[in-house]
Amino acid sequence: MKRKRNVFCVVLAAVLISVSLSCNSGPPLPLDVVSTGGFDDNGFALDPTWASQILQGSVFSLANPAACAPSGSAQDDPKNWYSGPNPCTHFHVTTNRGFWCGPHVNWFPVTYQADAVAWESHSAEDADDDYNIDLLRKDYRLYGADKAVTAQVYSEFDADETIDHFQTAWWRLLHSAVDGKSRATPDSLLASSKGAVAIGLLGLDAAHGSGSVELHPIYVLAIHINDDPNDDHWAFFARNKADEGYCSSHKEGLYPLTRGGDPSYTYKLLLPRADANSFTVVKKDVKMFGKGNSTDAGSAFSAGVVFNRGALLRFTLPNPDQQEDSDEWVIEGEIELAWVLNHPQLTITITTVPALDPGRFNVLVDGAVVAANVPGVSTTGPQPSGVGAHKVSEQGSAGTDLSNYSVVIGGDCKADGSITLAAGDFKTCNITNTNKAWLSCTKMCQQAYQDCLDSGLGAQKCSEGRNNCLRGGCR
Repeated sequence: MKRKRNVFCVVLAAVLISVSLSCNSGPPLPLDVVSTGGFDDNGFALDPTWASQILQGSVFSLANPAACAPSGSAQDDPKNWYSGPNPCTHFHVTTNRGFWCGPHVNWFPVTYQADAVAWESHSAEDADDDYNIDLLRKDYRLYGADKAVTAQVYSEFDADETIDHFQTAWWRLLHSAVDGKSRATPDSLLASSKGAVAIGLLGLDAAHGSGSVELHPIYVLAIHINDDPNDDHWAFFARNKADEGYCSSHKEGLYPLTRGGDPSYTYKLLLPRADANSFTVVKKDVKMFGKGNSTDAGSAFSAGVVFNRGALLRFTLPNPDQQEDSDEWVIEGEIELAWVLNHPQLTITITTVPALDPGRFNVLVDGAVVAANVPGVSTTGPQPSGVGAHKVSEQGSAGTDLSNYSVVIGGDCKADGSITLAAGDFKTCNITNTNKAWLSCTKMCQQAYQDCLDSGLGAQKCSEGRNNCLRGGCR
């Protein structure tokens, strides 16, 4: 059954929430979608959240579909979700139900970056044979309110459409682990990973109570196997037509929003690396499966660097409307990258007052010594540092008691030594250590000079007296 594609506008949130998604006006509703993360390279909403999480002032104020969802068979009519006395959303959702169960209530495709992933379950092969993987974020974006059911965003994909046909090593290992034919378990394989990036159809599975939040089907999934700049390992698959399991009647297509006149259906997925400069491919094994055959993906797959963002994967697939329901095309594989990183550089200068003060100091960044036993005036030189927040500090060394100094931190650092670095930054922080005894002595000499002037002895004699004071006692 061919499905009419869903045309949508995405809710934008900046200072105010602008709600449309069917492009209707009115105050935001709990299950409007807010694209606080912007948009990905396809034009899909990136890391969105529910409007309820914005309206209640915290992403931890979780969306509660039960508060507005229609009940019973009324859930099957999409209009009951976006119209009537207690609508959930302005967006004109669609529904997809199977003969025995459902419905799935669908919004639109989104891209979701997970901090971690966890194995959920494998449904029976004589049912829908779905692999269920939990996508976890520290900020709870898109999570639902019933923590017993929706303490994560579910992702699902049909094994018959995907992994049962995969030939590359990591996917075969996961397949064997799920089937109990490996020493590894799916729990351990996913728990050891470093997160994931997914493109999936955002919706609620209303076949189970008020509806758990899910990305179903998953169209594109990249699991971060190893996070090492010298061996950055990802396993992925991509397709553009898939089912929603046993509780659905038809397959859902994925249509690009930014084709730019290109007749091909090319989808993009960014593997994030904030300080990316360039990479070399250490290892690549990418296959394309369709019409019963698995072959090298060739030009259907490519990877390129996006400066200071990461590696952009491109998958080119046939038009989903021209793929038979039992014979969809899938690209699957693994890639290992070695990165040349665009590290930010942090330089720290140390100055003592007076200049000939004998004090010695250790300079620290994030608690680690980057320059030891340095005098003033000194500099650490450019120090490669990671992207993000850092803290500059110092210690006395070689018998120097730091409490004998007045310490001022400035330059690009805040007064407490904190600084945030972005990829490509070249920043300098300055530390000035003023000897308190010297400072007290100079104040005393200056006061004596002022008293001298007040006594009428004249500027020349008073200046000579001040200079003798400074030379004699303030060293």
